[in-house]
Amino acid sequence: MSISTFIAVFVGGGLGSLARFGTSLLIVRYLKSSLPIATILANLLACVVLIWAVNEIAINNKPTWFRPLIMVGFCGGFSTFSTFSYETLLLLKGQEFGWAVANVLVSVLLCLWVMWMLYKSPLV
Repeated sequence: MSISTFIAVFVGGGLGSLARFGTSLLIVRYLKSSLPIATILANLLACVVLIWAVNEIAINNKPTWFRPLIMVGFCGGFSTFSTFSYETLLLLKGQEFGWAVANVLVSVLLCLWVMWMLYKSPLV
């Protein structure tokens, strides 16, 4: 593994983290909900970006830095599984069981559905 791979992951992760932070700021500013919409949206958008990258790699000849930059770095910095888990835990601790279940179902099923709809790779 080359140093350029590590740099690509580092840059992508930083950009993904900034995108996650910006998404959270925008959602919190404009939407009020018990359901953690910012996290759901960030995870959903990360799924869209990831499956786009998978399709791009399968269809087009991409440079070697593309996969670590986008799929590992950006999506890793942008997606928020730990936040999703923590927010679900807080809902459970607050005895908001319906919202906790809704958060898990909406997050998982919506992300899987989006990836299913966008997946075009002939490699699998």
